[in-house]
Amino acid sequence: TSNLKGNKTMNNTTTFQVGTTYLMGWIGDSEMFNQITILRRTAKSVWIKDIFTQDIVRKSVRIDEGVEQISPTGRYSMAPSLHANRTA
Repeated sequence: TSNLKGNKTMNNTTTFQVGTTYLMGWIGDSEMFNQITILRRTAKSVWIKDIFTQDIVRKSVRIDEGVEQISPTGRYSMAPSLHANRTA
């Protein structure tokens, strides 16, 4: 199960924190999870290690319902999202 704690900022948004590891679940398999660690961040981007190539890649941050999210594998219909309130 996910740990639904998070780091709230002054505007009550749960944000990604450098050095923190988060769980990403897959739509097609509810028991499959990847752990992704935030390596670096700015106000609008985070850097992670790509789960397939192990390259360090930049991903744009979006906010939905007060929680930061990224799409580590790209944006497509069955793409998993990484949420800042799902720490490992």
